[in-house]
Amino acid sequence: MDTNRYLDRLFYLVIIGIPVLLVISNLMHLITRAKTTEAKLQIQHVHTLEKYFFYLQSIYSDDLEQLVYEHERLYTEGG
Repeated sequence: MDTNRYLDRLFYLVIIGIPVLLVISNLMHLITRAKTTEAKLQIQHVHTLEKYFFYLQSIYSDDLEQLVYEHERLYTEGG
């Protein structure tokens, strides 16, 4: 009796687990693409700040604080 219940639960876990695994693998691609797009936008923003700083100061800066760059909160920071 207990073996049948165990096998039934195992069967249901496998039936539910396979589609969930397929969906998660598809979502990981979308998440990676979203993070890549966000990184590109941030790099473009830093480039623009650097360009404006050069126009004003006639030198390039290697300090983000000097450019007055404030990054948006990261996903890991609750953003």
